[in-house]
Amino acid sequence: MVIGGGAAIVADAIQNHTTVQKDRFFIAEEPQFALVNGIYQIG
Repeated sequence: MVIGGGAAIVADAIQNHTTVQKDRFFIAEEPQFALVNGIYQIG
């Protein structure tokens, strides 16, 4: 799952309503770059 800007706003709700483990959950300092990088990694 990749979310761009605004991830910090919904992060708690996502953690509470998904099975994403805490060690795999990350909020980047630069969310727009992270979004592009995440999409690239997914393929």
